[in-house]
Amino acid sequence: MSYVVSIVRYSETDSSHSRAISPSEWLEFIESDESLEAGEISTAGSPPARWAAHPQQRQVWFSFHQDGTIQTTSPDDATLKKTIDIARSLGARVRGEQGEFLDASTSSPKGCVLSVLAMGLILSTFGLCIA
Repeated sequence: MSYVVSIVRYSETDSSHSRAISPSEWLEFIESDESLEAGEISTAGSPPARWAAHPQQRQVWFSFHQDGTIQTTSPDDATLKKTIDIARSLGARVRGEQGEFLDASTSSPKGCVLSVLAMGLILSTFGLCIA
């Protein structure tokens, strides 16, 4: 099972409305970060970026989406740290696919996934939901 994390930018006053990262802003960032290599231009108008400096030489891609978010899939601890660094540089945050925000104190994405899934199971057992 894969888990997607997104780099998203939210307004200071309303965390439910995102301020999109522009394709040109993403491209400028890729060009400024020596550890990222641009891929082929996507349909979203901006290239994905391969992180060429992963400590275990994993193939890690960051993909830009038309909604102004940047995503990566199944991050390990090193990739999560890099994702958080990118987000900070872009004035954004990292959000898991369950809506939770991840930061430097998140020790393991897998642990986070399990916690979120377990919490969802507990809440659904009692007929509760998270909005």
